[in-house]
Amino acid sequence: MIQLKFIQSADADLSGTGEWARNWLWLGRSKKADVVADDPECALMHVKISVDEKGGFCESGPKAPHFHVNGKKVRGKRPIRPGDQIKIGGTLLEVVRLQYLALPDARA
Repeated sequence: MIQLKFIQSADADLSGTGEWARNWLWLGRSKKADVVADDPECALMHVKISVDEKGGFCESGPKAPHFHVNGKKVRGKRPIRPGDQIKIGGTLLEVVRLQYLALPDARA
């Protein structure tokens, strides 16, 4: 279970709080992303947010230069937890909830 609160975005459709009953999701400009950000500063698949038995993580996509967590530039993968703020391009979101679901993910 991943719950995110959208604080600021160039995309007017990204506002409020969203919740996904799964263990991972992609954010980016691509129509294939789970959360599509119409933000020219975002890469197509900018960041992956995931949760497993050990906790939550975010990692940059294959062509994403970087992202920020709590104001610090990140490349690669890093742990996250509720309360952390993630910035990709002009989109700022807060992690509200991360809970591992012991269900098979249909989309690995």
